[in-house]
Amino acid sequence: MAARRFAYDLENISEEAAADFAMVRLKKMFPKATQPVQYLVSRWGTDPNSLGCYSYDVVGKPSDICCRRKIRRMSVDPWSLISSSSSLENVGDHVTHPIRWEMVNKVISYMWWLIGFICVLFSYTNQGSAQAANLIRLELNTFGIAVAGLVRPV
Repeated sequence: MAARRFAYDLENISEEAAADFAMVRLKKMFPKATQPVQYLVSRWGTDPNSLGCYSYDVVGKPSDICCRRKIRRMSVDPWSLISSSSSLENVGDHVTHPIRWEMVNKVISYMWWLIGFICVLFSYTNQGSAQAANLIRLELNTFGIAVAGLVRPV
């Protein structure tokens, strides 16, 4: 997570530079990852298509897709991403508010998102494909940079 001056600098770089920044880090984890075919950079809280950290927008799709579905689990190609912030009623709750006992169910649902994302990464590593990262979602915000996207074989 980026903080302070580094986070400020990240918010002010171009979309292409942000995508390159994320790809450098992704290639450290997956050396065979290729450049993305498409990418979407959104700045949290300022762009109309960003609902919060780890929300998911499909590149080239309508920006209100999350609002229309009103669901947390969204099918994405062969996998599903479970987003903790794809609900307008709870944007940023997991970042800005301390966890209360009433929020335990929400925390569990957030954990399912993490498990889902790990499964996507695990599926990629077991495929052994040299093609990766054809779609990347970047969110730059004062809390840090989140790279939430698809890492899947082409």
